Amino acid sequence: MDSTYNVRKLMPLYLPSGWIVVKNYFFDHELPDPTTPLENEQYFGEDLLTLRYNRGVYDPISTNSAQPLYYIWLGWYPEYSLEGQYVLTAACDDEDIARFETRDRHKVTRVLQYWVQLMVGSELPLSEITQSHRLFEID
Repeated sequence: MDSTYNVRKLMPLYLPSGWIVVKNYFFDHELPDPTTPLENEQYFGEDLLTLRYNRGVYDPISTNSAQPLYYIWLGWYPEYSLEGQYVLTAACDDEDIARFETRDRHKVTRVLQYWVQLMVGSELPLSEITQSHRLFEID
């Protein structure tokens, strides 16, 4: 990201306590414009957002954690493409548990908000997260 990185232009994310923002280049920006290819490279790459959450105390040295470690990744695929779309992926430990694809950045934030709430709630099974993408497919 170049010197024009401005946190005020990021998509607003409301995360419960405990979530760590590892990377955030998810900007509140219109869909790619064929007349501004350099701008497309700035806003529509494969690595836009990385979030991490651990229900227990996170120990980066330990490989034997009893608590699940959750990740959420967001990217634009194919990278920089005018025909691309956002791909939001959730994982528990090393296993992908959900995937959501859309060109609408506002839908991305709604799905993301829903997923983080499900992951924080210790009572809910992972199947709730796996099936949740269907809630957001209808406009």
